[in-house]
Amino acid sequence: MKRKTVIIILITAVAVLGLGFGVWQSGKAVPSNAAQTAGDYQTATVRRGNITVTVSGTGNVVPSKTANLGFAVSGEIAELNVQVGDTVKAGQTLARLKNTAALALEVQSQQVAVQSAEKNLLELTANANANLAQAVIDLASAEAAYEDAKIHLRTKGQGRCEQAVTETYYYEWLDWQVQIIPWQKELEDGNSKYGKDYILEQLKPLWSKSDQAYINYTYCQTFTDAEIEASQAALQVAKANLQQKTRDYESLKANNGIDSTALEIAQASLKNAQLQLLQAQNNLDGAAITAPMDGSVTAVNGDIGEIVNPGTLITLIDLESPQVQVNIDETDLANFAVGCLAQITFESIPGQTFSGVVTQVSPTLIESNSGSSLQGYVSLNQSKTLSGKNLPIGLTASVEVTYGEAQNALVVAAQAVYPPKDGGKPYVYILNTQVQPEKREIELGLKTVALAEIKSGLSEGEKVIISEVENQ
Repeated sequence: MKRKTVIIILITAVAVLGLGFGVWQSGKAVPSNAAQTAGDYQTATVRRGNITVTVSGTGNVVPSKTANLGFAVSGEIAELNVQVGDTVKAGQTLARLKNTAALALEVQSQQVAVQSAEKNLLELTANANANLAQAVIDLASAEAAYEDAKIHLRTKGQGRCEQAVTETYYYEWLDWQVQIIPWQKELEDGNSKYGKDYILEQLKPLWSKSDQAYINYTYCQTFTDAEIEASQAALQVAKANLQQKTRDYESLKANNGIDSTALEIAQASLKNAQLQLLQAQNNLDGAAITAPMDGSVTAVNGDIGEIVNPGTLITLIDLESPQVQVNIDETDLANFAVGCLAQITFESIPGQTFSGVVTQVSPTLIESNSGSSLQGYVSLNQSKTLSGKNLPIGLTASVEVTYGEAQNALVVAAQAVYPPKDGGKPYVYILNTQVQPEKREIELGLKTVALAEIKSGLSEGEKVIISEVENQ
């Protein structure tokens, strides 16, 4: 970035002779026609004058406000009422989705959910006595369920049926086995007088009856592992339920029939239903894009009939109140601040100068190939050219920022001023009545490479040393 620092200095002097600040001596530049020599020192007179400090930079016109607009939900575009370059007014409908009926139905559904949650909360607080009575019933039911679970608890080796029933199935199975054995031998004997088909005809019904008898016997003999585990689980569930119902009853009894936990749940359910209703309403509202401000359309990323997802569909910018994004060289950091007045010119708009004020200064430097710069924004006081056109976004600008100015102020050569040491103040050396250097602390105002404004510490007409002072 090419930097230009402009220093406008107008010195109003009472006397013409001796105007200036000396010649180069001991590493300090002093104009030869302005120096005054007192012994071995070059001096300059403290005088009154005007001082103005400006810094300059380049930038581009940018919109003061940008709105990236899109639908809140996915859907098919049914209406698209703008194109790039259109000017719109705040509140104007720019686009609309097709599925608004479904979204409206969802709003109605969530409204019902809110009403239901409100009713539940009201009933919970209004039916304290009924709640307590129900808790008594629930506790009794839980106690009965727990007792039933204990009765039906199954253990390893426990018989399912009475012993007599189990034995009956066992002996029935043995009887069938007695009838099967002879025929089984005939089947295995290759020289049987009976044919194989005949033997199988006799065996099949016997096998079936024997199998059923054995199934009945094993069923009665014991419970399966799955049944045992299920009964144990049922007992644990019944026990936990009983404990919970006991706590519920005790809680209701202590709180006059209102379950504090249920109250919290009901309140949370109502809040959740309200949030769901708000989301549904936002989705319905988000099915249409409405201009949030007056502006111009710079991008449209879709067309009627397209399926779109949430994201930027239309970009809207404010062209009526543009600003200039300006870059100032980092060496001018001290002279660039919010509130500074600015003059802006455009090479493409000759003969017109725009005014403005610095409204923002970035806290971080911008790095580029040409070095580091400070970025800020200048709000323009006028936004149109003399022909009535808006300034186009991106237009390159030259910016001159006035950091400060002082009229009829005490000024002294900048080279006479020494920086503060050890937390002190800036200072100069004056020639005292003995024509010897005397250190004098001062308060500085504006400062350029040539002049420094003196707020306090010096008087008009005093001599300050501008050449090097030994043992300073």
